[in-house]
Amino acid sequence: MQDRRWGIGSAAFRASARERYEDLIEQRGRAEDVSFRRSGRTLSTDRIVTEVCRTLGIEEAELKCYHRDSLIRPIAAKMLCKYGGLTQREVADLFGIKSGAAVSIQLKRLKETAANRPDVARLLGRLDRQLQKLP
Repeated sequence: MQDRRWGIGSAAFRASARERYEDLIEQRGRAEDVSFRRSGRTLSTDRIVTEVCRTLGIEEAELKCYHRDSLIRPIAAKMLCKYGGLTQREVADLFGIKSGAAVSIQLKRLKETAANRPDVARLLGRLDRQLQKLP
């Protein structure tokens, strides 16, 4: 049986896809981050953090502080992943969170909270609109 995990096509095409994948891994150093990174227009981390802090009425230092049941870091993490193209692991490093998995849990909790609280959903919508307008 032929190995088709690199794509559907000729052996030469699959070999080419595998080589390109391995080149990306070498450049990035973390295979899973290369595979799932979105391409396209992104905003700088600083611009996103500034806009999130301004909208939430907080200082940037608060993003690195743990506050039980706070939505501050999950909101910032969502916007950094969505508009900055950061991985959850990169957001974790930025905020001093233990792992990308912890960020994933925060994002899941934020999604559930937004589904049950219209005020949180409106806040996320407002941030989305503000960040989409930035050049």
